[in-house]
Amino acid sequence: MKEPYTMNDQTAFRQRSIVFMAILLIGAVLRFYGLGTDLWLDEIASVVTYFRLPLPAIFSTYYSANQHLLYSAIGSLSIAAFGESAWAARLPAAIMGVIALPAFWWMARQVLASAEALWAVALFSVSYHHIWFSQSARGYSGMVLCSILGTAILLRAERVGGLWSWCSYILTMTAGVGFLQNTAFVAGGHCIGSMLAPAEEGAPRLRRFPILLSTACVALLSLALHSLVINAMLRYFDKVDRTGLGWSDLPSFAPVVMTGLRAGLGLGGLLLLFTMLLCGWINLVRRRPLVAISAVAAALLNVAALIILKQGAYPRSFLYLLPFALLFATRGSFWIGALIARLLAANRYRPFVEAFPVALLVVASISTLPALYRYPKQDYRGALSYALRNRGQGEVVASVGLAAVAYRQQYAPSLTVVRSTAELSSWCREGAGAWVLYSFTRDMRLRNSAMYDFIQAQMQPRATFRGTLGDGNLYVAHCPGRV
Repeated sequence: MKEPYTMNDQTAFRQRSIVFMAILLIGAVLRFYGLGTDLWLDEIASVVTYFRLPLPAIFSTYYSANQHLLYSAIGSLSIAAFGESAWAARLPAAIMGVIALPAFWWMARQVLASAEALWAVALFSVSYHHIWFSQSARGYSGMVLCSILGTAILLRAERVGGLWSWCSYILTMTAGVGFLQNTAFVAGGHCIGSMLAPAEEGAPRLRRFPILLSTACVALLSLALHSLVINAMLRYFDKVDRTGLGWSDLPSFAPVVMTGLRAGLGLGGLLLLFTMLLCGWINLVRRRPLVAISAVAAALLNVAALIILKQGAYPRSFLYLLPFALLFATRGSFWIGALIARLLAANRYRPFVEAFPVALLVVASISTLPALYRYPKQDYRGALSYALRNRGQGEVVASVGLAAVAYRQQYAPSLTVVRSTAELSSWCREGAGAWVLYSFTRDMRLRNSAMYDFIQAQMQPRATFRGTLGDGNLYVAHCPGRV
């Protein structure tokens, strides 16, 4: 791709290399800093249920959707090497999060000019959401990494062909499905994009057969990888209680997505992102249609699967779209900036005008990061310590709902669990009093509505321990009991 602005080529390359290495260093620090804070509920379930298993047993065990097969295997190796801890369980996710940065640069350089790609990777390196999932002991950062690498390899394979490129693509996307099954939507999007997008000049003539064959190979290898657990998976999804599992309609799902995006960019940054993203996508539909079509096709396949399978949606299930969105937003920034520069006849300042919108996004993203490090994903230990410090003589400290699961499995196995509203009522009205720890208020209202109503009506809210997980705050309520 022709570079619009050049100095001396060697000097420009050296400057870009220095900036790129600085971005990588900053991105790595952001992903490793604070890795040891409290695990959140799903991380706990993964560690307790899967990471503690011997490595061979992991590939034949499936009790819940917390089984992200390849991440469970790598996480098992990590805690075997370093001991069981939050940072050891999350270490593979952080490493893959860092590797995703140069992988994203490689992908971006095949779509954008050098300056644009550099800004895109800068935006990705400070992405609140990518950092968050790079510090989560689950397969999401692996899914994002493989989606980026697979797209970059596909772009090269579509351009120059070669057996090695296609074999690399197949292995990368299969690994992605092993980290999280949603990567299959990315592979499907790639196939649709390759079929619909016009071939680039100089691309191999028989370009459709390799992608069809590669997609079939990814499907077969993914089935082979999951062959020992596929029956258990089908039984689980057939019998699981779907109450509270995701959001099943757009009116309830959209506000959750918007809240999550605002957490990573703020309202102003979010509006700017949408404008840039739309402009960039429209521009790339003409310039690099394979990437633009693939991203939309992947999302549509995901939505169709949720509808057909009658599954609730979680925003994190669409995380593979993040690098594509940032790529489109960066292209949109430079496209809008170039248009403004022409209108103002300010060609001399064109590089600065083009980069200004994406620079604002970088600043907006950085401004949200202090909250990411100020609070853990869920503060189980903080809430429990507060209740134990403040309880009176004979007062019960107990947990309820999903918070009770986390305490029982990880942080306080001997902590009392509230079994019924009547039991809690007896502590408050007849006993010495009680302190109750709870979280996930949406689930409480759906599954333990009587208990939740009693806590709200009859107990005093004493403290809230914030977490960065949506609906993941830990709440402490108290009733003094009989005098």
